[in-house]
Parts: sequence; structure tokens; C-alpha cells
Amino acid sequence: MKILILEDDENRIATFMEKLPTWQDVTCVTTAEAAIEKLSTEEFAVVFLDHDLGGEVYVDPSNPNTGSGVVRWMLQNVETVQDPDIVIHSMNTPAALAMEQDLKGKYGFVWRIPFPTLVTNYLNDPSFLR
Repeated sequence: MKILILEDDENRIATFMEKLPTWQDVTCVTTAEAAIEKLSTEEFAVVFLDHDLGGEVYVDPSNPNTGSGVVRWMLQNVETVQDPDIVIHSMNTPAALAMEQDLKGKYGFVWRIPFPTLVTNYLNDPSFLR
């Protein structure tokens, strides 16, 4: 299963790499631009999206280097991006809720799971994904 993770925090990246089964094909990127580049050239079964990037917190969603920037691109390219499972793991609740609302109805499986809950309840058993 090919997985794309948008995350800029090194500790969180290490947690993803530790928790996800070793048989997964995992790509981690730290910028919205890199995520968009990957999504435009490769197919992923699962996409994990953070919102706040670049070491900042509570970043304005209009900033292009955010998970919201990736969501805007995905919505403009629904026809070309296959239908991955999408998990929004941002701790920026207002931005995460907006991302979830924007994606629902356009992509089949969209969950908003804050990172601590994702680690505690889901990453040890990724069967929650489609």
C-alpha cells in the first residue's frame, strides 16, 4: 500500500515510520509543494495531511504552504487524483475541520483524527482504512 504523509515535525515523522507496518511503501514530505508534486505524478492509497507546516502553528489556511493548500489543489484536480483514503491529523482544529468539510463528498474516505488520537488508537492497526 502506497502512503503519502505531509508532516513537517521530525518527531511525528519518526512516529509514523515506527508505527506503520514495514511492508508499507511510505513517502514523507514536509511542504505542500512537495505533496502536490507527489500527488500529481504518483498514486497513493492513503494520504495523511497536516495543516500547519514550516514549524509554525495556527497558520492562516490561505497560506499556500499548508494542508489547506494541498486540499485546494486536490479539489481542482479531482479527476486526475485517484481516490485515496485521506486522514487529516492536524492539531489546528479549525483548519482541520475546514479541510475535512472541503474534501467530503469529493473523496470517498475522509477522516479527521488529531495526531495523538491517531497514534494511540489507529496507527498500530491501520485496518481502519478502506
